Amino acid sequence: MEIIVTSSDKHITEAFASIVVASGNIARQATNFDQLTHLYKDAKADLALVDEYVNYKNKKTNIFQILGNLSDDFTFILAMNDRINEESNNKIYYINKPIGLNVFEEAIRTFAYM
Repeated sequence: MEIIVTSSDKHITEAFASIVVASGNIARQATNFDQLTHLYKDAKADLALVDEYVNYKNKKTNIFQILGNLSDDFTFILAMNDRINEESNNKIYYINKPIGLNVFEEAIRTFAYM
């Protein structure tokens, strides 16, 4: 699978990429929300691993503030620090940070069958 990863923090983006590669998948790093959506569309990625905070219009932004800007075919795993009150659906699968390899692999398997 090809998975796009992003966070407002480059170290988190790099850590996400490491998890993706360790799980046997291909990681592509995006530095901001616009690049994320561009890579997702143009690379025909399978899904994205997105932090709850991304760079959007040169500012650190909570992903929930810009979910409406995502196309209907955009599917992703959303990593969060706080307890997850949202229910996963066929577009967004929620997991808690820090992300362990086994948790990430389970998210991919679960998401693939949603």
